[in-house]
Amino acid sequence: MSPKPRETKNHGRNTRKVLASNPSDCRVPADDALDAPATSAASEAAAHPVDNARLRPKANTKLGIVLGLLEEPAGASLTKLTEVTGWLPHTTRAALTGLRKRGFQIELQRGSDAPSSVYRSRVDAA
Repeated sequence: MSPKPRETKNHGRNTRKVLASNPSDCRVPADDALDAPATSAASEAAAHPVDNARLRPKANTKLGIVLGLLEEPAGASLTKLTEVTGWLPHTTRAALTGLRKRGFQIELQRGSDAPSSVYRSRVDAA
């Protein structure tokens, strides 16, 4: 038996069909779920350092190469990271943010002028 389309109420705007084979699939979250405090991915990542190998990017990918450069004692500047990957600076910074969300400790050490800023991945010996 195929699911029956149901009209959704959207107060005069275009309507769309919702296919639900089971009415329980269309549940609204309980009030308790709406009252729960929201947590950001970055705060959760900071609370739980990376200990899972599946979160680590593959070594032969651009993100893996970036992480390898960040784990060197000297770190890597944004200029070096953009040269190696071919990414634009904003894309490179977004990739660093993605690594932070995965739980990697990425630090930025700013110099007296902008080009001397260096990114490093802090590895805690546990």
